[in-house]
This record gives sequence, C-alpha cells and structure tokens, in this order.
Amino acid sequence: MKRLERANQDNQMTIPKKDGTVVTFPETATAEAFRHEADRLRAIYRDQDPGEAHPLTQA
Repeated sequence: MKRLERANQDNQMTIPKKDGTVVTFPETATAEAFRHEADRLRAIYRDQDPGEAHPLTQA
C-alpha cells in the first residue's frame, strides 16, 4: 500500500497555503484549470457572469 501511495505522490501537485494547510491536486488539474479560466475570461469579455475560479487557481 505504501508503494502505491508513493507512486501516486509522484503524480500529485502540492501547494502550501498561507494558513498552513496543504492542497493537493493531480497533475491533470493544470490543464483543467487553464481551460476553466479561459472560459471565465471569455465570459468576462462577453459581459457574462464568469462563475467561480477553479480550485487550483484559488489555491
């Protein structure tokens, strides 16, 4: 089990926050966050509600 956890950590991105907590995302989250934020920018350009930021962007 520990071997699987270590292997999984290699595919994770860890972001420490100012409040001392740590947020972990899979590596695929960067592409998802990019697409999500691009959609938000398009919505802002069209004077529409952009919605919430992607959790990775918030972190």
